[in-house]
Amino acid sequence: HPNVSFLCGEFGALSTGLSFDAATAFEIVEHIADPLPMLRWLRDVAPLLLVSVPNETHFPFRNYKFHHRHYTETQFLTL
Repeated sequence: HPNVSFLCGEFGALSTGLSFDAATAFEIVEHIADPLPMLRWLRDVAPLLLVSVPNETHFPFRNYKFHHRHYTETQFLTL
């Protein structure tokens, strides 16, 4: 669709002044040691954020090589 754009890159390297109707972050938050700056940046560029992370209640963290942590629903909502 001509009104849909796809942008992929490191959030710190993306230009400022961007604006989107929505942003997605599927299964990436758990790979970032400090995801708060990325989530804040996404909040600033899009009013709607669709995110998925491993649910600690159903998929407990067990020192996965590339994951920093998993989140319970409450922990993620707090983040």
